[in-house]
Amino acid sequence: NLFGQATASAAAAAWVKSQVPKSEEITNQQHVVSASIAGSLFDLPAGPLGFAIGAEYRKEKSIDDLDVLTNTGGNSGNITPDTSGNFDVKEIYGEVEVPILSGVPLAERLSVRGAARFSDYSTVGSVFSWNVGLEYAPISDIRLRATYAEANRAPNIGELFSAPAEDFPTG
Repeated sequence: NLFGQATASAAAAAWVKSQVPKSEEITNQQHVVSASIAGSLFDLPAGPLGFAIGAEYRKEKSIDDLDVLTNTGGNSGNITPDTSGNFDVKEIYGEVEVPILSGVPLAERLSVRGAARFSDYSTVGSVFSWNVGLEYAPISDIRLRATYAEANRAPNIGELFSAPAEDFPTG
């Protein structure tokens, strides 16, 4: 009987058991240097003009080290290679919030905001992300927000540096 609990003899289990234990060791490192300044520049009739500016540097490194049987397909039938890679990114950003109305009938608060970020990746190059938005509160208990944005997502180390691997056939 091949199915069910405790159906394999000790000798049969020893015959199929690997002498190399299945293992995976993952090491992730991230180093970050960041600086930012935020506050208000000056007062407008509806409130202070808010701003934030900053810069950041990140260096990321990852290693996914699998056992030799997994690398050669001996554990699962699929060859799964190790993954190793690194990248760094330099970024600068700025944000601003401009109050338009405050404390008037049907406009407890109305403001516009904008943000921009320039990122320079060592792997995929430079990207520019931005957004603009409107915030409206007709009364203090209700707040409506609208935002339009263009955002970017850089690939992670696994997506960039994984070697081709086998997969089970799909029939």
